[in-house]
Amino acid sequence: MPPLGAQLPLMETQTRNIQQKAITIFLAALILFLWCPCRRVPILVIYSLRTELAQANAGVTPGSLPSLSATIPSCRLGAKMNSTDNSLPERAANYFTQLSSAAKDLNSASDELGQAINAIDTALQKLNLGVPTWVKIRDGVSPHDNMEYWSRDLGYAKVGKKWGIALRTVEGDYNFPEEENVEEWLFCDSPRWLRIEGIPAIPDLLEALVVKTKETTQKIKGKTAEAKNLAAAITEAAGKPSGLRSDEFFAKAMNTLKQAKASK
Repeated sequence: MPPLGAQLPLMETQTRNIQQKAITIFLAALILFLWCPCRRVPILVIYSLRTELAQANAGVTPGSLPSLSATIPSCRLGAKMNSTDNSLPERAANYFTQLSSAAKDLNSASDELGQAINAIDTALQKLNLGVPTWVKIRDGVSPHDNMEYWSRDLGYAKVGKKWGIALRTVEGDYNFPEEENVEEWLFCDSPRWLRIEGIPAIPDLLEALVVKTKETTQKIKGKTAEAKNLAAAITEAAGKPSGLRSDEFFAKAMNTLKQAKASK
């Protein structure tokens, strides 16, 4: 047996090795603990390093400690880490391929929806309505003070220079009505999530258009009668030669109009 003085450097070396391996175990376990949700991988790594440490420093016979891999359920994420077929670049390429396919399907579905809306737009434009109409999709107020409000609406309106089915978002505060924020889009130009919300409200919009069109028609008829009476009064006044000044002419025309309305 070497003298005690000769054993001290050897013991110090072994102690440093043990400390280094302990740090390695801790870091590996920490990284894998964060990476593997089921915690199987870090347990196996810790156990493996602990076994190696015991064999190196305590003279434990290799294979005398049982394998945890046989007693702990398999982990898909752990298997991916050990599989050459699931390296990070390959996984990223695989997910990108799936994303490309999903994006193609999404765009195809959006185009199909847009074609259906364009057909409705074309039918409405042939009616030459020109009557802006909006219906609520969803709305609400702030739960804190009931003063801040928001809504999402579907409508038939002129956005830019084009009439068509449209969507809009509205946000504001009842205390500051002048600061209300409104964003409007033609249906196919709006965010996809808003289009999805707007589809169920199309029957409500058509119903509201019927009501609004009838109301507008009645208003136009009433104003048309007034315009005809005014035109008749002016024509009658203009057909009578006189030396009236312009202000007297229009005063007489208005008087004639009032008499026509009173005689109804």
